[in-house]
Amino acid sequence: MISDREDSESRYRKRIEELEDEKVELAKNISSCNDKYSRLKNQIKITVANFKNDAMHFRNQTIQMVCDDHSIPHSDYPCLLEEIPKNIPSLIISDSEADDEESDGDEGSDGDESSDADEEGNKSDEDDEGSTKK
Repeated sequence: MISDREDSESRYRKRIEELEDEKVELAKNISSCNDKYSRLKNQIKITVANFKNDAMHFRNQTIQMVCDDHSIPHSDYPCLLEEIPKNIPSLIISDSEADDEESDGDEGSDGDESSDADEEGNKSDEDDEGSTKK
């Protein structure tokens, strides 16, 4: 009877340890999901801001073209004087990114990639502006 009790206690302890390990693993998964959700939320904000900027650029180009065609002074349209911010480069977020981060464990490389993306985004913005001016 005592050995049965010790056996059941050892099984319970073992099960408790397994559950604790599973709890730690779930906490890691939730953390990576929250991080990815946060980055996706930021990406949506960037995308909306970029759409707004693109719409304002298109509107201003259309107004300038009409003004130039009909000899209307640009000063009649105050929206042409507004400064439109440059588009922010989009972030690249893959579906398997959370799995990659857990296996790599290298958080320092993310900053390097975003600075490269910033430079590429600025180059493409400059190219776009140059092609529209020609």
